Amino acid sequence: MSKTVNVRVPKAKLLSALNKALAKVEKEKADYDKAEKAREQQLADIKKSVVALVKSGKLTVKKVEFPYSWRDEEAKTVEVTFSHKLVVPKKDTDFNEHKNREAINELSNAIRVLELSDEEYVRTSSYGAVARYL
Repeated sequence: MSKTVNVRVPKAKLLSALNKALAKVEKEKADYDKAEKAREQQLADIKKSVVALVKSGKLTVKKVEFPYSWRDEEAKTVEVTFSHKLVVPKKDTDFNEHKNREAINELSNAIRVLELSDEEYVRTSSYGAVARYL
């Protein structure tokens, strides 16, 4: 048997907690963006190094393929296999951009609504939607 809890929380405490949660989610987004920018720069550097290695003759081409594309008669992709090992930086798979954006929107909306409220206390039913972020 479940019972509902009816508690009143001071608006200032809830606003403080929501602002901290929002700052944390925004920092996660900023950290992810920074890591992605660094990863893209590393990939660009790898592309440049491959070209330089091929030109210098230090990179031996093992196989060149033109993959079949059912959409287009002329393949626009070329796959080249090298004997040289390259380490490609991996993408962060733990970060979910959709969930992060949704959390930022929900937290921002909850903060705006609470800031407009004249009430000193907030009922638990009012902040149930954002409680998962606290």
